[in-house]
Amino acid sequence: EPRNRLLDETGRYVLAECKNWSSPAGAKHLRDFLVKMQDCHVQLGIFFSRNGVTGTDDKDAVGVTKKTFHREGRLLVVLDLEDLRAIAAGEDLSGLLDRRCDSLRFQFA
Repeated sequence: EPRNRLLDETGRYVLAECKNWSSPAGAKHLRDFLVKMQDCHVQLGIFFSRNGVTGTDDKDAVGVTKKTFHREGRLLVVLDLEDLRAIAAGEDLSGLLDRRCDSLRFQFA
């Protein structure tokens, strides 16, 4: 049985939340989700947001994901509608999550 390296690293549980909103989710929404992750003792979260999240680089919601990893070691990956379309077209979800987590790991907040 093939193993998932990301789950080997973060544990077997993943928490997910979906937002089918017409505008990007903000930092408050990601922080609320992080509290849920913490309450459930989960190290990997996937936040599906149709229109992504607010901010660029280290500002607003984008910065929340980076700072959380570098301060607490928890991985919060945001996937948007384009990511879901790519997955539906055959993109490997596991590989996509690996790349996003590597991006969080090697970009400093």
